[in-house]
Amino acid sequence: MDYYGLFPKFKFNRPLKADEKKNQLKQNEKIDLDGQSLVPDLKVIAMNSHFLELVDKYFSAKGLMSLLASQAVIMLTLATLALFDFLNLVKLKCLSLTRQLRQRITGHGYVWTLSIL
Repeated sequence: MDYYGLFPKFKFNRPLKADEKKNQLKQNEKIDLDGQSLVPDLKVIAMNSHFLELVDKYFSAKGLMSLLASQAVIMLTLATLALFDFLNLVKLKCLSLTRQLRQRITGHGYVWTLSIL
């Protein structure tokens, strides 16, 4: 894939090179391409008398990869939140079991001690 023009950007208002002048496409002249395309990695998606809109021919594959990556991020986020919720539930269950065990050992109500989990 040709990334020229993206990094670094195209220069504006520069003098044209001799090769660029020689290969200029004139609007009123027909050319024979012999089955070749002008820009092999671009496809035309819209055309009228004022403009020609081109896209990278791999735009759909790139879009699909972006969609899959965003879904993977969402799934990972949901899994992380579920894990934290599960760990919080386990912590609460452990605290409850600890409280029940203390009640059985002492035989009455809560034991007023400082405990760190």
